[in-house]
This record gives sequence, C-alpha cells and structure tokens, in this order.
Amino acid sequence: MLSAVCAILALLVMSPLRPTASTDETLWNRVDAVRDDAGALTPATIRDPAVAWGPSADLPNTHTVTRLHPSITWFRLRVAPSEPGRYDILVSWHALDAELVVPRNDGSLQIIHTGGDVPLWRKPFDHAQNLIPLPRDALDGRPIYLRVVSSFERSSVLKLMSERAWFAWLADGGNTRGLVLLFAGFIAAFGVLNVLLAVRLRREAYAYYAGAVLFAALHVVVLSGDAWRWLWPGLGIDYDLADNGSYAAAIGFAVVFGRSFLATRKTYPRIDVAILAFLGLFLVTNAVLIVAPEWLVAANLWDVAEIITTALVFVPLAVCGALAAGTGNGEALLYCLAVLGVMTGNVIGGAANNLLVQPYTALLHVTPTLGFAWEALLLSLALAERLRTFEHDALFDSLTGLTNRRGLERAMAIEYAVAARTQVAYSVLVLDVDNFKSYNDRYGHLAGDGALRTVATALSTALREIDCAARYGGEEFVALLPSTDLAGALVLGERVREAVHAQAVPHVGGVGGVLTVSVGAACARPGEAAEALLSRADTALYWAKNGGRDRVEAAAMV
Repeated sequence: MLSAVCAILALLVMSPLRPTASTDETLWNRVDAVRDDAGALTPATIRDPAVAWGPSADLPNTHTVTRLHPSITWFRLRVAPSEPGRYDILVSWHALDAELVVPRNDGSLQIIHTGGDVPLWRKPFDHAQNLIPLPRDALDGRPIYLRVVSSFERSSVLKLMSERAWFAWLADGGNTRGLVLLFAGFIAAFGVLNVLLAVRLRREAYAYYAGAVLFAALHVVVLSGDAWRWLWPGLGIDYDLADNGSYAAAIGFAVVFGRSFLATRKTYPRIDVAILAFLGLFLVTNAVLIVAPEWLVAANLWDVAEIITTALVFVPLAVCGALAAGTGNGEALLYCLAVLGVMTGNVIGGAANNLLVQPYTALLHVTPTLGFAWEALLLSLALAERLRTFEHDALFDSLTGLTNRRGLERAMAIEYAVAARTQVAYSVLVLDVDNFKSYNDRYGHLAGDGALRTVATALSTALREIDCAARYGGEEFVALLPSTDLAGALVLGERVREAVHAQAVPHVGGVGGVLTVSVGAACARPGEAAEALLSRADTALYWAKNGGRDRVEAAAMV
C-alpha cells in the first residue's frame, strides 16, 4: 500500500509533463498526405506527378496530430531546420508500421523501416517508439516520404526532433513510462498473491480476481510497448490481438469475479441477467476490434464502442455493490469503489486516446493504468476482509457467536503448551442444557435456537476475560479456564449454573419450570491430553445429570 501511495503522489507532482522539444522555430513547412489503401504506391512510384497529394496539416511548430484509419497512408515532408545537427522523425504510436523513403543526391532511394512488428534489435533506434533518423543530406527541404501502415484507427503524433530534444523527450517520457511500469508491477504483485491464495484456499473468487489483475498488468505492458521488448520480442504478435485481447480478458475476469464476490445470481438475479448481456456485448465488441475493426469504422463506432461497452458492463456491477453496501457490507463498499475507479479510469483514458481529448497530459496517459491499480488495491482490501470473515467463520459458531469446536481445540493446544512450560494448572467446564430435547419438542426449534443463544450469553457473562467459551456441539458447551485449579473451576461452574438459572427461560419439563444446565468440571493433570481432560469433565457432567440436574460436579484428580 505504501508503494502505491508514493507512486500516486509522484504522479500528481509530475503531471502534466511539458514537452522539452523546442517549438520556437518552423522545422518543416508543410505535410501532404495521400491514402493508398490498395497498396498501389511504392517507393519507386511515390514521386510520380500524378499522385494526388492533399494537405494534411499546417505545422507552425514541430508536430501534428494525424488521424490514421485502417489504411496505408503516405506523408510527404519537407524538412529544413535552421540549425545544423541530427534530426529524427518520431511516429509516436509503437504499433504502427512506418517506412521512410529518402531520395539521395545520387538518384538512389534510402529506405528506413521500423514499426511494431520489427524486433527492437532491428530498429534504427532501440526503443519501443518508432524513431527514424534523417540523413543529414536530406535536411535541405527536398521532399521525403513516410509510409505508415495501420490496421486500426488511431490518433498518432508525427514529430520532428533534434537529437538534443529527443533525449530530453526520453527523459520526460521515461518519467511517465516508469510510473506506468511501476503500476504494472504493483498490479501484477496483487495477481501473484491471489493466485497463491486461490490455490491455498481453493476459492474461485480469488482465482477470478488473480486473472483480472494479471491480464490488467499485461494490458498495461502492451500499451507501453514493452510487451514486444520483454514478453514476445521478434514474434510479430499483432497489436490489435494483444491490446484488445488482454483488455477483454482483464475486464471479463473482473466481471466474473464481481458476480462471484457479490453472489449476484442469487441476490440480484434480474441485474445479473443485465450483467451477462452487457458482458457478452463487450466481448463481441472486442472480438470485432481484433478480427474486423473496419466494421466499426464504417459504422462510425470505432472511437466509442469499447468505451461504451466498458461503462455498460460495470454500471450494473456498481449498482449491485452499492445495494449490498447499503446493508452495511463493508466488503461490498470497497468493491463498489473499485468498480467505479476502474470504469472511470478506462473511460477517461479511452476518451482521451480515441477521441483526441486535448491537452493529452501525463495524467491522462496513465489514467487507465491508475484505474486498474486502484481496482487491484481496493479489491485486495475487500478480499482481505473476506478472508478475515472466512477465518472467523472457521473458528466461531454462527448461532451463538461463541468459539466453535475447531477454535476450542486450537485454544486448548495453546493452553496445554503454556501449562507444560509454566507448570500452572488449567481446567475445563463441560455444560449440557437439561432436558433440551423435550424443550425443542414442546416449543419448536426456533425457540430452541433462542434458548441456546441465551445460555451462550449467560456463559460468556459469568466467565472471566481470560476464559474461552465454546459451543462444542448441539446443546453442549465447554469453558476453558486458564490458570485455574479444580476449586476455582467449581466456583466458576457454579457461577455459570446460577447465571443460566437466573435467565428464567420457561421450560415445563425443566428443573423448577425453567431452563437449566448441568456442569462437569475437571482440572488438567500434568501432561494430560485435551481429549482425556474433556472425557473426565464429561464423566463429571454425567454425574451431575444423574444427581438431579441443575448442579455442578467435579472429576476426580486421581
């Protein structure tokens, strides 16, 4: 948690980052463009006068935002910087395929190729982004040609940068990229932790959550471009598949986790139907983005389809979380806040990226990652709370709130070790409600449950803070009495008997017409096992029953 807080504070301090490239001079005068979806133009024919060039954008400074559709687009650039030096062209979306064609003075063509499918060691510059160095003799204003191939619609920045500005840009970009990778590691750590918990506890909710955060971490690394550097270098993994596939898996697992965590199928069946319907729509949308994005482009939905379906799939889950939180469920409140965070982060980030929200600051760049990190943090807190609930349920009786048999066995093992080390005696009381079967038969099982709760309350009230009260099974209770000899156990046993009798719970078949208990007391012998001690106390209880009930008997020490 501390690392997450530090990362968030660092992000807020550093954003928005400002570009350090100089923008006080015109480095190029004009960019023309032509679409070549059929791939008819080649480096040899691109200079033909018949090519129908059209203006792409006027560039008063150093960069332009260009809209790339599923297409092949040629750009004609004229570069004439006022200062000598090395200059590079940056095509800022790493998944694009870019090829620079430079006519040389001797009439030959120099072709420089880079792109998302090119291994880093074969790129002109070893970086996830597409940086193309310009030959020095091409900086005289002659036309040079940039061919960009895109299988999807995307906003992209074409920027001309000096070598000095490039390294300054790397420093600024490295800050944001470092934060993105920090959050990716943060998210992945939660995923690995919950994989281990899923295996250890054998609970499917932890497995669903682990899948959600691990795929979220993968999606973050895909967006940063580092997946092609670290995870599958040189394999030519398609960007659309990696981007939309990892995102769909992260959101899909998150939705399945939400349904399991909130038990929406049982508690909110109508809303659960809507969740499944929107999840199906979301998955189909991402499948189309992978295999046939041109369908959404033709329908003018490419920019908004994933944003809308992401919101739709999370809204009903947030509603379920809010409804459950309204009943006092703290886990559900954390879940609701987590869902709102990841939905907000991805919707804002998607809108900024796909709809060209300006200015595109560092904070906007990491908003989806920040949303996933927020989700991972809060859902881990919710699961930790759920784990504490599991532990409590495993050690405590749900009807009476007392320690259950398993919890008692653990407490007695600890007390046995303490007694062996300190040679201090400890004792137990075994209680049984008198004539409880006839009470159930006459008053009903609901009244019987109430009677057991009354006995449990009286038992807890009569004992000391250091004692452990447990429901051993049915109508039988046990009290573990640390640092107590047999005489002290008899005193406490009598106090418990009187406390139950004082409740005056009517019982026609009981002693004196009220509900009573019989108590057997036993003090542990040196080295005596817990089973043997409880057996002797149970024998004393048998004597109390045979002696007329509503009484306390002690087990012999020898």
